[in-house]
Amino acid sequence: MNTARILIALLTALTVLFAGQATSSAQEGQIIFHGRDKATLTNAHSVRVCDEERDGHYVWAELRTGASEIAREADGGDPGCDTETFSLNYKEVLLCEENKGCTRWVPINVWG
Repeated sequence: MNTARILIALLTALTVLFAGQATSSAQEGQIIFHGRDKATLTNAHSVRVCDEERDGHYVWAELRTGASEIAREADGGDPGCDTETFSLNYKEVLLCEENKGCTRWVPINVWG
């Protein structure tokens, strides 16, 4: 009986340990989805836009500062993803797909 309790306690401890590691690595980037399309923001002030649906619809991300300044990074559906690095500290991002609209503005939480 004591062996079973020790085994359960050990498995619980390992689960907590690995769950904590997954959480910390997830904080290294922020992912915004629009269907299967996605924009990934990294700590290096870059955004990577990936058109994963291959449906012929153009996909882009828009970033804005607290004011009205907006930058755009796009992926036209070609193989792979497009990445851009920005010097400004943008505060919000949205991901759009041609003929399908955009997500709501999402606060960027990896750029401070």
